[in-house]
Amino acid sequence: MASIDNENSDTKVHRDHEDESYKPRLCFVLCTRQEPGPLAHANDVARRIFGPHYEAEVDEANGQVSVIHGGNLVGILQHVGAPVPGGEAEDNAVGNILWKNGPKEVATHRSHVIVVVFRSEELEPIESATVLTRLAMMALELFDGFAVYWGAAPVTNSREVFELFAQSLADDLLPVQIWLKYSAERNPDGSFNLYTWGMGQFDLWDLELHRCRMDLADALDFAWSVAEYLLSEGPILKDGDTIGRSADERFPIQHAMSITPPRRPVYRIICDPDVQATDSKAAR
Repeated sequence: MASIDNENSDTKVHRDHEDESYKPRLCFVLCTRQEPGPLAHANDVARRIFGPHYEAEVDEANGQVSVIHGGNLVGILQHVGAPVPGGEAEDNAVGNILWKNGPKEVATHRSHVIVVVFRSEELEPIESATVLTRLAMMALELFDGFAVYWGAAPVTNSREVFELFAQSLADDLLPVQIWLKYSAERNPDGSFNLYTWGMGQFDLWDLELHRCRMDLADALDFAWSVAEYLLSEGPILKDGDTIGRSADERFPIQHAMSITPPRRPVYRIICDPDVQATDSKAAR
């Protein structure tokens, strides 16, 4: 599923967030059909994904679905019979190591669904992201979407990847795999660096794992563990702390400015096994 491709790790496509507090309030589901198709089963889908006390109001003529809970609007799915403007969805598939062929496949989309969380400013970022994830799952099923462009990272993931990791919500886990973008690039010495984008939507710093010599899959698991740890515990990693996958692994943490654009503060974790420190905090 994941691979390192230096050609595809070009970071110039990433949105330069002036404000790193950009919140997870909308995303876009990409579709191959230009027309929305029938939406008669929207109520059943809403109850299966959100719960038995949710319902969907359908405006079939305009391709719109509103999700309701207790008489209150939760979110809206609005079909648009055209691609996402400006090539944004394609650009933000570039460098995503979870979807190597993403840019080429995304370029085939003929319409999209705007997915919006209503009154997201009243929700905590994690709560808003959770609602948005469930709304996106609804849109994927109702409109037969094949990808999700998550604007707050920004990243475009395949339906397969999105649905796989969104399932973790049922176990009260945070699907950081689809809320953030992950890119990697190879260093001249054979090690690689792994980067995230999108932690700013949760008022946290992104991660840069430097000089990794572990397998890429292991590095991703480690990055996911650290990201989920920060989302659960807050910004508790201090400059000079250490962290690892076990009590015996001690990777130093630095507070640094990012190598990748946009320039922003990051947690830089030196994953070279030859650079170990004392007093490790094992990532959960």
